[in-house]
Amino acid sequence: GRDQWDVASVPGNGGNWGGSWLAVTTQSKHPEEAAKLAMFLTSPEGQISAWNAANTLPSSPKALDDPAVTEFTRDYFNEAPVGKIYAETAKELKPVYYGIHHAQVSEEFRKALEAMEQGQLSPEEAWQQAIDGAKRASGQ
Repeated sequence: GRDQWDVASVPGNGGNWGGSWLAVTTQSKHPEEAAKLAMFLTSPEGQISAWNAANTLPSSPKALDDPAVTEFTRDYFNEAPVGKIYAETAKELKPVYYGIHHAQVSEEFRKALEAMEQGQLSPEEAWQQAIDGAKRASGQ
């Protein structure tokens, strides 16, 4: 419960899983307005507004340095400086480049992990299933 949890950055460099993207399609009835909205939402000011409204972590270095982020604490996490921790971790992120078979290979690993979690495979069997599936998925 409350005051029994804390937040710390991960060992090594930062990590991330997820994210979001904005696009204005050619089918838009209001492309100029949509583009202006996308520009605002991805600006440091827009990202700080989103942080203040819903704690969506900014991607802009300028927004990550804003006091609204760096001074943010959460009472549930024992008043840990979660904004500062998240911002520092985000600044350590390095680009990850996916290969052309990334989605298929990831799916093979997901299936093997799930089978292991459900007790259908041992860790060794799951690893071998993941490797074999990844090779098939990537055409090897």
